[in-house]
Amino acid sequence: MISLGTYKNVPVTDARDPLNSISLHALWKKKPTLFLFFRRLGCVLCRSYAKQMDLNRQLFEKLGVQVVAMSFEAFGEGSDSDRSFEAGGFWTGPIYVVQKRVYEKLFGRKGITNSFFGFLDMDKDALAAAKAAGIQGNIRGDGFVLGGQILVNTNGEVVFEHKQKRYGDDATFKDLAGAILEHFYVGSNLTIDFLTTASVEQVARELLAEQISRETKNDTAPQQSL
Repeated sequence: MISLGTYKNVPVTDARDPLNSISLHALWKKKPTLFLFFRRLGCVLCRSYAKQMDLNRQLFEKLGVQVVAMSFEAFGEGSDSDRSFEAGGFWTGPIYVVQKRVYEKLFGRKGITNSFFGFLDMDKDALAAAKAAGIQGNIRGDGFVLGGQILVNTNGEVVFEHKQKRYGDDATFKDLAGAILEHFYVGSNLTIDFLTTASVEQVARELLAEQISRETKNDTAPQQSL
């Protein structure tokens, strides 16, 4: 399991506001946090995944988990030298830039052969989804680095991780929703199947109903005499 404790004091910079720099651990202090590590902002598979997760971001946040994107590339640099990542609206949530050496230690790199012939080692479903959505990318920047997803609690403990083994090999919505339910909703009636089809409003209503149910049980529980 990945350990973020070693890097908790590493500075990260807001990709949209380069003057805003904070320590990595400041991101998870108040809420459980799902980190999405985009391996290259110009990567068509990364852009497709970012767009998918951006559609699910509000639902995760309604569950009390903030979703933060991470990259070692700043907007306007590397594979995003034309600033097409932000212009394309692939990700509208918070995104921070972390030092490349830290990124590589977390997820590693692929060998030269696999990188030069990466199309032979791409996730076929991810590639098909990107093509179907008409998403465009480029081959600029460092294509050797892998990515993944990490879910941490407010103590900085990693409770779920997914490290890419090939390009486009990312955790699915069900993987991430399942991890959130397992670690933060023990005893809840929420299910992965429900979250897969529910709207943010439906999830909010279900959470409110569970909260009211718990409060009612607490109010009606017999009081012990002193």
